[in-house]
Amino acid sequence: MDAIKAMEERRSHRYYIEDRRIPAETLEELFRLTSLAPSAYNLQPWEFILLQEKASKQKLYDNGCPQKQVLTSSAMLIVLGNKNPAAHVEEVMAGFVEQGYFNDKVKQKQIAMIMGLNTTMDDEEKRVWTMRSSVLACQQLMLAATALGLDSGPMEGFDAEKVRPAFEIPEAYELVMLISLGYREKEPLSRLPRRGYDVIVHKEGF
Repeated sequence: MDAIKAMEERRSHRYYIEDRRIPAETLEELFRLTSLAPSAYNLQPWEFILLQEKASKQKLYDNGCPQKQVLTSSAMLIVLGNKNPAAHVEEVMAGFVEQGYFNDKVKQKQIAMIMGLNTTMDDEEKRVWTMRSSVLACQQLMLAATALGLDSGPMEGFDAEKVRPAFEIPEAYELVMLISLGYREKEPLSRLPRRGYDVIVHKEGF
């Protein structure tokens, strides 16, 4: 499926065929494609908790997200964003050197700069920083899911204060959103109208 078709066919689903397992190779390809999403300095702050077993999904349902699709989907994802910009900086910057983007001297300057960000940014700035990159990965994941024959649905309606302790999520991570994955039980209704070019595009200024 090409990118334009995936964008046109992606829909947010709530009704799934129960007990249908997603093949492991499909999940691996899904996350490979997700990992290609852009991020600030290529720091890739996103991580995912994958819930496929009934007991895990029930725990999510009972702890902050009592929505039907949590139980009927093939899998639920808890999307996390690491709030420490320097969490993977050594590994990421080594990749820049290996690929010939810059040398070791520049690498050390980049590492120092990013580690400095971690000490100068306050908690809200770190939260916004990781959200900006992590939501790009979420959209990439849902488009990739469509291309791979899966259905998905982003979910914001959950109680993070219950989800966090239930799954022992460290405070260093922002809970970005939940995403349901599976195979649609029924076809969705027709797509709702979208606001058009003339109203969403402001040329040369607001």
